[in-house]
Amino acid sequence: MRMIKDYRAITNGKYRLACNVLIPVILGVVLASIDIGVRKYYVTAVMLGVGAALMTAVEVMADYWGFGAICAKGCLGMDYLKTSTKGKAILRNALTADLLVRPVRIAICMAIVAVPYGIMVGNPVKLLCLSILFTADISVWALNITRYVQNVQVMSMLSMLASGASGAAVIYITIYPGLQRYAWLIVAALALLLPVGIYVTLGHMYRKVEASYLDVD
Repeated sequence: MRMIKDYRAITNGKYRLACNVLIPVILGVVLASIDIGVRKYYVTAVMLGVGAALMTAVEVMADYWGFGAICAKGCLGMDYLKTSTKGKAILRNALTADLLVRPVRIAICMAIVAVPYGIMVGNPVKLLCLSILFTADISVWALNITRYVQNVQVMSMLSMLASGASGAAVIYITIYPGLQRYAWLIVAALALLLPVGIYVTLGHMYRKVEASYLDVD
């Protein structure tokens, strides 16, 4: 509960509503509706990739408005926390909660997108896990770069590159028969990378928070 309270204290209510609820649900419903309307297998498969691409773009760009370039020296943007003895702990809890909520909101979107696949094609679990984990991994690992970026144009470019990589990978693995036999192996590798990414990124963010108190790089 403490972590949730600190996450709410750091992030804006509109940001949480948009990123954690509205965007995943609306995006999922729109893509699922297109899928149901077209009713073609290749479209059903591609929609999972499109969902992964769009959610990746949202994850990268939304963080710019949520936490910003907090790793860049002099750009923490939360110096008011240093006036409190609990400020450091609050920011750490908020950063931890942010990383943990990312896979959840991605899963919400992709689960909605996968509904037509389950109805029209078959069991969507493999492709659902693939799309969720691929997107979540990029979302988490990318923070080690994007939280140094202060320019919105650069962030937009990184967002497009990340979304293209995510969407193309999911679609290619979904459609290309030669990779189907390795799909579960890829899912396992991605599942391993996610907690490692969360651990590495948390450590990185914590070190930058500490450095901001000492005015060092």
